[in-house]
Amino acid sequence: MPVERWRVSDEESGARLPEILVGHGPLHLPSLKQARRLIESGRCSVNGRIRKFASVVVASGDWIEVVPGEPKKRRPDCSIIYEDEWMFVINKPPGITVEHEIIERVTARKCYLVHRIDKDTSGLLMVAKNPDMASFLELLFRERSIKKEYLAIVDGELREKHGIIRWSLKLKKRCQGGVYWGITKDSSGKSAYTEFTLVARKNDASLVHLLPTTGRTHQLRVHMAALGAPILGDYQYSEQFRCAMRPERHMLHAWKLSMPHPILGEQKSWTAPLPDDMAEAVRSLFGGEVERKLCEL
Repeated sequence: MPVERWRVSDEESGARLPEILVGHGPLHLPSLKQARRLIESGRCSVNGRIRKFASVVVASGDWIEVVPGEPKKRRPDCSIIYEDEWMFVINKPPGITVEHEIIERVTARKCYLVHRIDKDTSGLLMVAKNPDMASFLELLFRERSIKKEYLAIVDGELREKHGIIRWSLKLKKRCQGGVYWGITKDSSGKSAYTEFTLVARKNDASLVHLLPTTGRTHQLRVHMAALGAPILGDYQYSEQFRCAMRPERHMLHAWKLSMPHPILGEQKSWTAPLPDDMAEAVRSLFGGEVERKLCEL
C-alpha cells in the first residue's frame, strides 16, 4: 500500500490523531485501538514530524502522512547460544523487556542479570547462574574487560568513516514511564565514549559498527542522535528522518560479546545474527552483498 498523505479539513480541526486516522477511509482502520497502534509504531507524522502519542490534537491545514505496515508477525522467543557451569549467553529478539522472569523461563532456572539491553534492541545478553559469577561478570563490565559490539542503521549518509564520540550524558526528563537522556557539558553529566565505524551508506541511511567503551543508559541512541544520525526507527530521540524507511523499532542490534572467562581462563566470543527485520532492512537499503559481508566478519 502506498504512503497516504492528506490535509486536515476545517471540520476535522481539534480532533485527536486516532480519530482522524479512523476517519480516513483509504487506510481501512477498523478501530481507534488499531489507529493507536499505528501511531505508536512511528508510522504517522504531522507536518513532517513523527508523532507517537495518541493524545496529539490536529488543526485545520495540518499535513498528515501515514506509512502503512504489514501485520506484526509473532515474535520469536529468546534462545540460549552458550551455556557452561557458571553462565548463559542469550540471544534476545526485539520487543522483549529484559526481566528475571523472562530469562528464567528460557533457562528453566534461577539466574542473575549482569547487564541489560533496551526492549526494542535485539541481541546478546550475559546471565550468571550464581551470585559469585554475577559478581565476577559485573567486575569485568566495570573494568571494561567485556567488549560489546553493536550494529545500527542510522539516518543519513555519514561522511566520516570512523570516529570517537566523547559526549557526557545526563537524564533530561521522565515521560509516560520512559526516561530521556541528552548530551550535556555540565560537570554532573556521566562520561560516555562511543567508537563508530562506517560499514555502508546508501539511500539516505548508513550501517555502522558501534563500540561503546562505557555502558550508559541509551548511550548509543543519544550519541548517534546528537551526531545528526539518529538510529533509524528511534522515534524517542528523533522526530524527523531523511530515509524513507519507517521501521517499527529502532534498528540497533547487540551483535558481539567477547571476554576473558573468569573461571576457565579462556578468551570467549559470541555473535548473534541479525534478526529478520533488521536483516531485511540491510538488504533493502544497502544490498545483499553487505548482509553477506557481515556474516563473514
